[in-house]
Amino acid sequence: MMRNCVRKATPLALALVLAYAGNAFAGANENVVLSLNGDTEISGVGPGQEVIVEVLASGMVGVKQFEWTIEVDPLGAFELNGDGELIAAVSGLNFPTIGLTQPVANGLGLAGAVLDADATIDGDATLGILTLTTAADFTTETTATIRIVNVSMGPSTVDRDVQNPDATGLDLQIIVNPPPPPIPPPVVTSIDPPEGFVSGGTAVTITGTDFQDGATVNFGATAATNVVFNSATSLTATAPAAAAAGAVNVSVNNPDAQTGTLDNAFTYNEIPPVIEPTLAAASAEDRSLDFSSLGAGSTLDGNAKTEAAFSVRFTDNTLSAAAGQEITWTITNEGTVTVFLVDPEVLAIEGGTTQVVTANTGAGGIGSATFDAEGDRSTSSTSILVIATTIADNSDGVSRPFSITFNAQWDVPVAAELASFAGSISADDGVVLEWSVASQTNNLGWEIYRSLDNFIFERVGDLVPGDGTTDEFKSYSFFDQDLPATDMLYYYLRQVDLDGTATRSSTVEMLLTPTNIAQQILPTANFLRQNFPNPFNPETTLSFDLKDDSVVTLKIYDMTGQVVRTLVNGQSFVAGAYQILWDAKNNNGQKVSSGVYLYQLKTGKFTSLKKMTLVR
Repeated sequence: MMRNCVRKATPLALALVLAYAGNAFAGANENVVLSLNGDTEISGVGPGQEVIVEVLASGMVGVKQFEWTIEVDPLGAFELNGDGELIAAVSGLNFPTIGLTQPVANGLGLAGAVLDADATIDGDATLGILTLTTAADFTTETTATIRIVNVSMGPSTVDRDVQNPDATGLDLQIIVNPPPPPIPPPVVTSIDPPEGFVSGGTAVTITGTDFQDGATVNFGATAATNVVFNSATSLTATAPAAAAAGAVNVSVNNPDAQTGTLDNAFTYNEIPPVIEPTLAAASAEDRSLDFSSLGAGSTLDGNAKTEAAFSVRFTDNTLSAAAGQEITWTITNEGTVTVFLVDPEVLAIEGGTTQVVTANTGAGGIGSATFDAEGDRSTSSTSILVIATTIADNSDGVSRPFSITFNAQWDVPVAAELASFAGSISADDGVVLEWSVASQTNNLGWEIYRSLDNFIFERVGDLVPGDGTTDEFKSYSFFDQDLPATDMLYYYLRQVDLDGTATRSSTVEMLLTPTNIAQQILPTANFLRQNFPNPFNPETTLSFDLKDDSVVTLKIYDMTGQVVRTLVNGQSFVAGAYQILWDAKNNNGQKVSSGVYLYQLKTGKFTSLKKMTLVR
């Protein structure tokens, strides 16, 4: 049978210098160097191919005999005889007698001798050549090792020095079909960026060594998405979501099941809340003002009683009060009297027109605009609607619009601002007049005037003392007991201030019998009447009938259901007809804006609700 020979002619690069303790020749051959002639690794060897093992010795002195033993692993990688012993062909160049010795467990021995009694081998020579043949089931994927385990040489069988006598390994070996070098596991050295939010989605670059195409990435126990193999040293991936904040290990898992991990490589942070910019009123949003004197309305004088200074405060998406934010001021003059913008620029806003100006916020994020109007006691009231707007991005980059609405109304200066004025019939046949004021300035007191025909009025009773100057809500009353015989009485208040000037209120009506209050015709049902006038500006009268003595609550609501004004709050009223004036102000004494309002009467089990419209 023809055999393939895989003997290599290349000289062996590996030589073992016999100077190691326990593994060296003694005596004359202590400097002998053993080596293998040929490659120590042979690849591509298949079934039935020959492998040649040639042992060389250099520096021999007086050698007549030698012996060396080989082992193969596994034994079945090469052809065996019927007894399961290794088969080898033997040849030699320098020893006339050469042959196999007794087989050993996984190999056999080779021995040689010089026939001439006087001849010896000195210098360099081949100690012998063994030719092994691979087994029939040997493949190029099969790895086998041929190892020289001990060598002895000398002038006789009893006078030989032995190298590696304890068979610990001579390091002379041939590896047939050596396995490929082990593939190193991946090593993770860094993650960039090293942190993200628990919501996931952070794109990261993973740097390291020995990454393989097809590698996967884990953040803790959770697989990353969008893993891209860039090179053996770089991967990109998207961090998955995490159940909680904290540091996690990052692992790269190669397709060969090897894994590299960098501990605590990526830190998950809690998702910060979205920070919205804010635009808030930094001043009162509704102002009731006196007119400035004629010719002074276009000049900034800092008078809080005549000038409406409206301010906003802007904070950006870092919660910082930010200067430089553009604020747009849209001013609509809802009256007929010219109103002046006096800061940050001077601008006349004619009645019934709208003007738009822009200005940036300053220190503390404050933006402001100041308005004034001028007139005398003959000037009708006027009002403006001011809307401050801006647009800013929140911390997620989403643009948001913001606006604040302001109102201002100028009237002829009065000493006291009436909040309510109403009358009722008392149990002892008198008329009780009750009124309240939100604020007053230099108020000397109140005079009460009565009329039978609503044309000619005369003063009744003494001056009801006022409270001078105060911003507190105050209530007053007057009892008129000496009533004339008539069907109807009319009353108004005349407010007198300390310098003698006076202003009067609207009129309230009281229904009486022609002759006797006790015989007054009472309503036969509870009833809430429609206000008059309607629409109205600046005041309207709310009328209701009570068929029995009752505890009454009368409130005004805006269209969102919020209480604007409580005119009567759980007060006892005798049966009769009543009128109560509402001056379009809220419970704080501030004028309310134009719109539709609801007014509700509650007494016992009776409740009634109606609408009214304020047009400024």
